[in-house]
Amino acid sequence: MDLQQRINAFVKLGDFLSQFSSKGFEKKDHIEHNDLFFDTFKHQIKLAQEHNGWFTQENVVFALQGWAKQLTNSNITKWTSNYNFSSESLKNNVFRRKTNQL
Repeated sequence: MDLQQRINAFVKLGDFLSQFSSKGFEKKDHIEHNDLFFDTFKHQIKLAQEHNGWFTQENVVFALQGWAKQLTNSNITKWTSNYNFSSESLKNNVFRRKTNQL
């Protein structure tokens, strides 16, 4: 999976999360795999509060909206532009980490 494919995956996640807002939950037709995940995710939000009172629907939705606003193509592309993701660079970083662990 190359960098652009990974960026696209996170953008899709942001699109999915954008359906859950303080104004309500709105299932959008163009979101990929919504038929599998929308209702289940809605249920998970409900379960979060049942299992931990700190995770109110309002707080969970606030966090989801924060991530939805950040997971855009332009934000992720700008963020990743500061790093070198070439395969040679990644190999060197893995080697350095392993060497430092010895």
